[in-house]
Amino acid sequence: MAVAWFVSDCHLLAQGEDDRRQKLFLGFLRQLGTAKRPATHLFLLGDIFDMWVGSSLYFYRIYSCYVDVLAELYARGIHIVYLEGNHDIHVADFWRKRGVEVSQNDRCWMINGKKVYITHGDFINAAETGYHKYIRFVRSPLAKKIIDFFPGYFWFYLGRLLSKRSRRSSMQKYLENRQMLPQIFQAYAKELYQKEKYDFLISGHIHVWLRTEVTPGVWAFNLGSWLDEPGAFCLKESGFYWESLDDSK
Repeated sequence: MAVAWFVSDCHLLAQGEDDRRQKLFLGFLRQLGTAKRPATHLFLLGDIFDMWVGSSLYFYRIYSCYVDVLAELYARGIHIVYLEGNHDIHVADFWRKRGVEVSQNDRCWMINGKKVYITHGDFINAAETGYHKYIRFVRSPLAKKIIDFFPGYFWFYLGRLLSKRSRRSSMQKYLENRQMLPQIFQAYAKELYQKEKYDFLISGHIHVWLRTEVTPGVWAFNLGSWLDEPGAFCLKESGFYWESLDDSK
């Protein structure tokens, strides 16, 4: 039977820049597929890295510790699926060569007879129309051509600059809309259920841990962010649970 793990919005910095999150994430990965943390699948739901644009080997050099451990998991037979977020864009050419299945789009996956809908969560908030236009453009073939034209370090440093500004703006919106986020997520989950008839919805992006029962026995989860509480969601035949990886608690 499958044992699937899901993580999202880790926002990992270059190796050595954030030793705590680096240690937690690598420790989590190295235990997958062991007696302590059995695993058959690992789903990475976007924004795993704080900035990875394109398939330049520059990104391998700054994130090699993570890449190497993920490659080891693949070699041990763990199926890895990577959904691109808004901080990891057009990364498929790099990761597919290392056995990782990559998608820009939402996916449905059958796990132990249950239909699991996975998404980074870009379209959870229907009111973010400006962001929706942006994400559609950056995932387009034209954007990929522009990305491939410039070296990796250009996108890394430009992305870091823009990310800092975006995070300040996002935090302000989060503080303003915090009370509304559960209702926004619940409305999204119910509307999506009418189209997809899933058993589980698992998403990220909005940086808040949320859980709602859409209809009896049908669950939707938003995984929050490693910026707030590092953790992973596990789905197996006997049920599901959230595992906090925060070693400070």
